[in-house]
Amino acid sequence: MTGGGRRPAPDDLAARLLADDDEVRRAALGEVGAAVAWRVRVGWAGERRDLVAVDGADGTHVLDDESGALLPTTATTLYRVFSTVLPPGALEPDE
Repeated sequence: MTGGGRRPAPDDLAARLLADDDEVRRAALGEVGAAVAWRVRVGWAGERRDLVAVDGADGTHVLDDESGALLPTTATTLYRVFSTVLPPGALEPDE
């Protein structure tokens, strides 16, 4: 990920980054210059949302499936994203 900026991502990148096959995963990581890929999956009431990211020498990038790009991000931004993927009331105490 040269320069840590926004860059295009192939349509199948998320599937390859998270594949069970080590060779497929390593090739995908190499393609985007990352050392590790991870996914956060949040599910509730029959719904789910995924956030896929990669970390490498150029920092953390989030995969945006809609724009087909890897977007540079920060820990603060990720916290904000994580808090928005939860359904309303998820963080409220149980009564």
